[in-house]
Amino acid sequence: MPGNDPLSGERVVLGSGRCSVEGQRGLMLILKVRYRTNREFLDSYQTDLENGGIFYRTTSPLEAGRDVICELSIPALLNKVLIGGAIKSWRPALPREHVLAGAIVEFAREEAEKSNFIVETVRNHRDRNE
Repeated sequence: MPGNDPLSGERVVLGSGRCSVEGQRGLMLILKVRYRTNREFLDSYQTDLENGGIFYRTTSPLEAGRDVICELSIPALLNKVLIGGAIKSWRPALPREHVLAGAIVEFAREEAEKSNFIVETVRNHRDRNE
C-alpha cells in the first residue's frame, strides 16, 4: 500500500527544522532527529507520556494525530534507530517567552521495548562531551 512503507520512495522528510512536504496527504512522515550529545536527547525526552516520546524542534506545523517514523541519531547508539509514533501536539515559537517551536511526538505502544532500550542505553552511556 503506497505511503505505508517508510522505506519506499514515497515519503515526507522533515529534518533539522526544515520541512519539505511532497506528494499527497496521508503519507508517512519521517522525522530525522540528530542529537549532538546524549544529554540533548535526554532533555528532549518526554517522560510524562505513557509510551515516552520526544520534543521535535521544527517551525513547520504538524497535525496532531499524524503517524510518524522518527529516525534517531544519538551518540550512545552505534546506528540510527527508527521508531514509530504520532504527533501529540505542535506549537509555534514564542520568542519573548523563550519558547521554541516544535512538536511533541509520542512513541507507539508497540515500540515500548525499543523505546525502553533507547532510553536505558543513553542514560547508561558516558558521554565524553558532558
